[in-house]
Amino acid sequence: MIRIFGMTINSKTNIIKGICFVLGLGFKSSVKVCHYCSISIYARFDDLSLRQKNALLNYLGNHFILGSNLEQSIFYNIKQKVLNKTYAGFRHSRGLPVRGQRTKTNASTSRKIKFKD
Repeated sequence: MIRIFGMTINSKTNIIKGICFVLGLGFKSSVKVCHYCSISIYARFDDLSLRQKNALLNYLGNHFILGSNLEQSIFYNIKQKVLNKTYAGFRHSRGLPVRGQRTKTNASTSRKIKFKD
């Protein structure tokens, strides 16, 4: 078992699949990370040397916002929108769709969950 930014990943897992489990990284970014750290995308975490593991963790820590830091920044951005009384903040606070989706026929789940006034 290896721990990367709050995620425990099985050591027999493929590198690409394992990096994708970390919040904030997808397939393309994990391929780029492996290429930069000169790690084969077909390797497993067991196959990595200590130097490669350290290079991987250092690169991820220096070039990406991951895990709980990403969650905190998203929460802070939403909180700022609510405090600034923007339209998006209003929609977030009411539990409605934020990005212009229609609510007359769709988003019935989000319309049911309303604050009691």
